[in-house]
Amino acid sequence: MKKIILLAIVLIPFLAMAQGTHLSKQQSKKNISKLAKLCNKYYSVGYISDSIFLVRDNGNDGLIDLDGNVVFPFDYRIIVQDESDLLVVENDSLMGVIDRQGQWVLPVEYVGPPSCACHRNHMFYDGTMYFAKNGKTGLMDAKGNILLPCKFEGEVSIDKGTGLVKLWQWHDEEEFYGVYLTDTEGKTIAGPYDFIGDFACGRALIRQSVNDGYGYIDTKGREVIPCVYDNASVFKNGWAYVINDNTGSIIDTMGNVVLNFDIDSITSIQTLDDFDFAVASRNRSYGALDPKGNVIIPFIYEWYWKINDTYMVMCGENSDDVYNRKGHLVAQFDNIQWSEDEYKECINNKVFAVNKDSLWGFVDSDMNLIIPYRYKNADYPISDQYCEVTMDDDEKAIIDLSGNIVVKGPYQWLYPVGRDLFSFVSYSHGKGRDRVSIYGYVDRYGNSTASKKEMKLMKAWMDEWMKSDN
Repeated sequence: MKKIILLAIVLIPFLAMAQGTHLSKQQSKKNISKLAKLCNKYYSVGYISDSIFLVRDNGNDGLIDLDGNVVFPFDYRIIVQDESDLLVVENDSLMGVIDRQGQWVLPVEYVGPPSCACHRNHMFYDGTMYFAKNGKTGLMDAKGNILLPCKFEGEVSIDKGTGLVKLWQWHDEEEFYGVYLTDTEGKTIAGPYDFIGDFACGRALIRQSVNDGYGYIDTKGREVIPCVYDNASVFKNGWAYVINDNTGSIIDTMGNVVLNFDIDSITSIQTLDDFDFAVASRNRSYGALDPKGNVIIPFIYEWYWKINDTYMVMCGENSDDVYNRKGHLVAQFDNIQWSEDEYKECINNKVFAVNKDSLWGFVDSDMNLIIPYRYKNADYPISDQYCEVTMDDDEKAIIDLSGNIVVKGPYQWLYPVGRDLFSFVSYSHGKGRDRVSIYGYVDRYGNSTASKKEMKLMKAWMDEWMKSDN
C-alpha cells in the first residue's frame, strides 16, 4: 500500500480557510477526484489553498494546481509557517520566502532563524521572522513587509509599544548572551542586560544578570528604578507589583511605594492585559491579587491561562474555573479544552469545548452552553467554523458551531483545510515500522481520496483501536 503523507496538514493556520458559499456536490466531487489522482502520483500532497497544493517528488518540493500544473518549481524544500500565509523555501542552507501563489517575497540568499525539526513551521515568532545576509540581521512581518533591513549584528525584535529594537548578542569574552535596546538604526540606547521586557507606561522591566534583581528603564535607556527587586511585574495603569526581602509593594513609575502588603510566601507576580488583577504564585500554587495586594482568587490552582480579553481559566486538580477580568468566578467545568501555546491565546477565543459528568459540549465566549453535553470526547475548536468531536460509535466527526455534523467517518484525525475540504489521517494498531498510515482528504459530502479498500481498512483499524482503549 502506498503511504501518502500530507505535508503541513495540521500546520496550516485555520485563518487560511476559504470563506464563502459551499461548493456544489458535483464540483466538490470533481475536485476530490483530482486530488485522489495527485495523491496516487506524488509521495505527498499538502494543502496550500483551494487550488494549489504542496507536493514532494524526488526529495524536492513544489507547488501544483488541481490539474497537476506546476505553479512553483521542484527546486527547493518548502516549509509551511503556522503564523503566516507565507512559505519558507530552502536550498543549500540558504532560505527565501514565497507567498501561497508561488510568487517570490525574498530570494533564496538569506540565512533564516535557527530551527530544529519540530519548530521549522514556527520561523515566524510572534508574527515576525528575522533573517540574515553577510552576517547582518533584519526582520520581516508575517505579511512579507520588511520591518528592519539586514544591518544588525545579532537577533532582533521590535518592541510593539515604542518601535524600539531589541538586539541580542553573544559576548564570548564574558560568556554572556545579552540584549540591547537600540533605535532602528542600531544605535545603542541601553544594555547589555540579561533581560529586557516590553514597554508599558514608559517603563520596561530589566535584569542585569541571572543573579541580580529586577528594575526598570525608560524609553531613553535610563535606569529610573534600580535593579533591587527579587521579582517584579510589568507596569499597568501607572503601577507595578514588586517583591523585595519578603516584602510586597506596589510602586509608581518613579519607584515610589504606593503601598506595602503581606505577600505570605508569594514568589512571582504577573499582571495581565485587560485584567484588573495580577496572577501570583505561592508555594507552587496559583491565585491572584488585586491592586491593593488583597487575595481575590485563592491560591489553590495548578496553572492558569488567558481565554480572551474577558476571561481566564484557573486550572485546579478537579476542575477548571473561569474568572472574569474583575476576578469574579463565572463558570466551573470538569475540564475545558484549550489551544493555547506558550505565547498566544486560543486560536478560537469565541467557542470552547467543556466537560461535565464525562460528556462534552461547547460554550460561547460568554460561557453560555451552545452545543449540549452529548459527545464522548471533544477538542478545542479547530477553526472559526468547525469543531472535532468523538461520537457514541467512536467515530470522529467535524461539526459546525450549531452542532450539525459536517463530515464523519473512520478517521482518527480530521482537520479543516479549505472550503468544504478536510484532511484526515488513520493509523494501523502496529508499532514502529509495523505501523501503517493512510492520509488523505474528504469533503463535506463524504467524498474521499481514500479508495473503498482503504476505507474498509481504516474502519477495521478504528474498531481495533477502540477495543484496545476499552
